[in-house]
Amino acid sequence: MQELETALAQARERAEQAAAEATTADREAEQAEADRTAADEDLQRAEAERDRVQQRVDELS
Repeated sequence: MQELETALAQARERAEQAAAEATTADREAEQAEADRTAADEDLQRAEAERDRVQQRVDELS
């Protein structure tokens, strides 16, 4: 009986650890998505600036 209780406690610990790791992975995925969104926004701003500069160059040519 003691062995069953020990095995059950170990299984619970493993399940709790797996849940904690899944939560961490979810947070990391959310952060990665936020980082990607920020990078996309930076890219859009840079492309818009490039287009403005190119337009100005074309006007001066």
